[in-house]
Amino acid sequence: MRKKRVLVVDDDASLRVLQGEKQFEIDIVADGHDGLGAFARNRPDLVITSLKMRELDGSGILENVKKANPQMPIIVLTAGEELKDIIGAMRLGAHAFIEKPLNIPQLKLRIAEALQLNNTSAAIEIDKLDHSGDEEGSHVIVGNSIAMIEIFEKIGRLSSSKVNVLIQGESGTGKHLIARVIHDSGPTRGLPFIVIDSSAWPETILERYLFGRLEGANPDAKIEMKGTPHLANEGTIFLVHISELPLRLQGKLLRSLEEREFERTDDGVIFPMKARIIAATHKDLDYLVRCGKFRHDLLYRISGVTINIPPLRERKEDIPELAAHFIKRTNRELHKGVK
Repeated sequence: MRKKRVLVVDDDASLRVLQGEKQFEIDIVADGHDGLGAFARNRPDLVITSLKMRELDGSGILENVKKANPQMPIIVLTAGEELKDIIGAMRLGAHAFIEKPLNIPQLKLRIAEALQLNNTSAAIEIDKLDHSGDEEGSHVIVGNSIAMIEIFEKIGRLSSSKVNVLIQGESGTGKHLIARVIHDSGPTRGLPFIVIDSSAWPETILERYLFGRLEGANPDAKIEMKGTPHLANEGTIFLVHISELPLRLQGKLLRSLEEREFERTDDGVIFPMKARIIAATHKDLDYLVRCGKFRHDLLYRISGVTINIPPLRERKEDIPELAAHFIKRTNRELHKGVK
């Protein structure tokens, strides 16, 4: 059996240590045009490319390689790229990201994982996104730590579908921001984004907001209060503090997700459920399931994909970039030039 072949398109000298690797053969070229030539000649099993290069950059490599072989796994090396660049690379079919300066043992591990990929699952198709103006917008995720890069990867993978998402993290870690970026990064972009705080109202009022009802003293002149799935239509329902949802309403939400329809409060009229659910919590839902306070079957339904956001104290390398981001934003808002 022939050794797997890896093509590296990058001029980073630290990558030369891979040439002594016995588990696979490796070809290293310094620029994008030479990389495409080597790809055509050597038919590698894996491509590794830097995202930023002169002339033909990593996005050009991704686009051309995926046209030639849609199943080819590609690892992208990043050096401070923004979220829009990473999601754009995911859209083009990137398999994984590794931040520079390179951790060679980590890179070797990701290479081994990528080479073992089932070819039928290697291609990731993501809708084309329009990120014009995102740099100046409010829905910007800042950070280039390994933990944040992994979150960017998940968002990129999510942007081709409307799978339900569970976001977990301590208060203040940015769950609402992550939810909004997921909503804006795929087929729900431009559609309603409805936020419901499960801890904000008594159960009866929360039920009205979630599922709607008919109101009015006169049976012949009822006023319809539309439920959240009705208002969201094919967009997103963002359920904040999902852990606080009463058990009875957990059952109603579960039925809506299973049957893809929801029942209006009081009169039982059925409407289609077209929205995606993004749920957020700062509590341990597995623990609440064991305590009988959260339904196991609902947890299964809402966690098609789970995103865990680490607190800033566990990713201190993001602090300088966050500081720069907030200074820039405040300067723009207050028309200042603080350095």
